[in-house]
Amino acid sequence: MQTIGSMLLASTNPERLRDWYECAFRVGTDVDGFLRFGDVGLLIVPRDDVSPRNPEPGRFILNIHVHDAQAMARHLDALGVTWVADLEYRVPDGACFATLLDADGNYGHSIELTETYWSKRRLRQQRTKRLASRMACVTNDTLQNDAEPKGIVDGPAAN
Repeated sequence: MQTIGSMLLASTNPERLRDWYECAFRVGTDVDGFLRFGDVGLLIVPRDDVSPRNPEPGRFILNIHVHDAQAMARHLDALGVTWVADLEYRVPDGACFATLLDADGNYGHSIELTETYWSKRRLRQQRTKRLASRMACVTNDTLQNDAEPKGIVDGPAAN
């Protein structure tokens, strides 16, 4: 199984951007310079083929899952973060979302998945398993029916 172990975020000023993420999300770098967000590492590196400010911030968005979105929003407010979309509870998703700009103008989401989200997710998983089970039955029936020869006569035709 493949996994995403890390992401690379290019910047013309990686030290400033790294400091911003460390302060904003209270994370530190590991021995290899990755900011650790759970199992995924974020490596911020210098590149001269990017602009100082991202002209297309919606192309790639970091979804940062937090335990308390309101507390995180207050912390980020105190740092003077620019909000693209204020924190809101999204009823269909069962999650709290906010969109912010980092120091290079990249979008980031602060997301809190609520118990409502997890309950809905469990229901989706159950429906998916039932559908997969039904599809397996249909596939097995089709294979069995297709295995029986149709219109084939064994041997030469009798006269």
